[in-house]
Amino acid sequence: MLMPQDVDFFGQYGFTNPILIAFGVSQLIGGVLLAVPRTRIVGAVILGVTFLISAVVLGMAGNIPVTVVTLLCVFLLGFVVRQSLQTLR
Repeated sequence: MLMPQDVDFFGQYGFTNPILIAFGVSQLIGGVLLAVPRTRIVGAVILGVTFLISAVVLGMAGNIPVTVVTLLCVFLLGFVVRQSLQTLR
């Protein structure tokens, strides 16, 4: 949505508006895919990658508490992938 605070923050690390739009669309697609059982693994992986990118940028900015929460979300998405893979067997 190109929120001014996001544009300013991510812009410091080389993210342009088109990259931010693609990043947001990827998160939206990942979230939708995560909600559908047949595509849950793909959605979790997409979200995990985008959250990892966010965690790296947040860590570079020194925002450790939000970085830890973001990495916790990545861990939980890994748990979703693991559980979904076990369900397929």
